[in-house]
Amino acid sequence: MKKLIFVSLAISLVVSAKAQVKIGVRVAPQMTWSTSDNKNTSTNGTRINASYGLMLDYFFTENYALGTEFSIQSFGTNLNLNKSRYTSITYTDNNISQSVTNVDDLKYDYQLRYVTIPLILKMRTKEIGNMRYYAEFGYASGFLIRSKADVSMDKLQLSNVNINEPDEEDKFYINTQEYSDKVSAYRGSLIIGVGIQYNIFGNSMFIAGLRYDNGFTSFAKDDRWSTSLSNVALNIGVLF
Repeated sequence: MKKLIFVSLAISLVVSAKAQVKIGVRVAPQMTWSTSDNKNTSTNGTRINASYGLMLDYFFTENYALGTEFSIQSFGTNLNLNKSRYTSITYTDNNISQSVTNVDDLKYDYQLRYVTIPLILKMRTKEIGNMRYYAEFGYASGFLIRSKADVSMDKLQLSNVNINEPDEEDKFYINTQEYSDKVSAYRGSLIIGVGIQYNIFGNSMFIAGLRYDNGFTSFAKDDRWSTSLSNVALNIGVLF
């Protein structure tokens, strides 16, 4: 028993000695898009956004690490609603008036922002010159911190509307009968990526890679249908 305890402690000390924690900064230009399963709703093209933040890698062996990040991640997407019936509420001088209108084409141009915290398994090759190749796979949790949208329909254009918490400053609030324009507070996604690490000086490394972030939770806060946000990013950073 004593020998087993001694061997376990020795292994733990060896692993701890080899373990290495690296912290760094990252920025990632990204191309974002959305997909919907609602036949009355269409999404429109891709948008260019970005994310940035801090990263931390814990190397439990020389070539394997668990990584996490604290990033601010922006998304933009367009949703078009065909033949929608909506209720509008107008705020004027502390008075509220309502009206119900049918429109053929209701458009939302969302600008969303999340705090994203992933947990990623990273695997890299042995050093080839000053370079290593790596692959990564993980899960990311995003927490909504901003939900704005430009809204357009027949004879009306609204800019920078606070979607989740409309107030008198927004002047106008829309509640459609077929679609809730509220945005979910949580976004879950799967991450997969590849890239290179380049030793620039000492233990510092430059990182460049491609990352696919596949959203599988609906950003629309509506149980009747779902639409998800995904992106492909050029991940650039430095680990110290």
